[in-house]
Amino acid sequence: MSQENDTTVRSVERALRIVEQLKILEQAGVTELAEATDIPPSTVHNYLQTFKQREYVKKNGGEYELANRFIHIGDFAKHRLPIYRVGKPNLVWLADETGQTANLVVEEYNRAIYLMSENRQQNLRNYSHIRRREYLHTTAVGKAILMMMTEDEIHDVIESEGLVEQASNTITSRDELLDDIRQARDRGYAINDEENTDGIFAVGAPIENPEGSYAALSVSGLVSRHSLEDIHQKLAPRVQEAAKAIEVELRT
Repeated sequence: MSQENDTTVRSVERALRIVEQLKILEQAGVTELAEATDIPPSTVHNYLQTFKQREYVKKNGGEYELANRFIHIGDFAKHRLPIYRVGKPNLVWLADETGQTANLVVEEYNRAIYLMSENRQQNLRNYSHIRRREYLHTTAVGKAILMMMTEDEIHDVIESEGLVEQASNTITSRDELLDDIRQARDRGYAINDEENTDGIFAVGAPIENPEGSYAALSVSGLVSRHSLEDIHQKLAPRVQEAAKAIEVELRT
């Protein structure tokens, strides 16, 4: 029985690795997926044929990609969350009001999961759409979530995920991160100063969620177009205002 359980778990784990790599690569052939997942090509091929038969992947020429069937699963997961339903109009308002990209996230397994994003900046790629599960220490929304945690909880996050360097200004020191979080608590919002993506800043505010899961929102934009005075005096108050509006609606 134990051996069967181990085999079943290993099979599921392999299937998920293939799905995750297809999301990252967008399109890939059997050989490329085998190399990325460290799974034998013949085994990858068998999984892909099963996914295709169940309409979870599509084949274009010699390459595979995720099918739209995954949209229904993702939509179900998002729409069951009250914060998604309440957050959307407030996120649209925040994006319109600031002219920036507005993001709403929740924390899950010590990472930031992007629920939605509204982009009002032409010529700026919407990075939240290509993110998977962001480290909390590299983003304004992630640090806004850390603001709500106890110091022990923050230490647990660091032990679990590390302080991976994502950009030129990423905080990789535990003491520096704790000091940054303390400053964020004092002012009521967190700043990402090119810590996740070079050339991009963000301002994030925490959202008290009655459901218990941590949540936050942010606006992000090009560093070259905004002064520090703009970020602190103009954008941060709008982010806090939107966060408070979501909190009020979640409690009603």
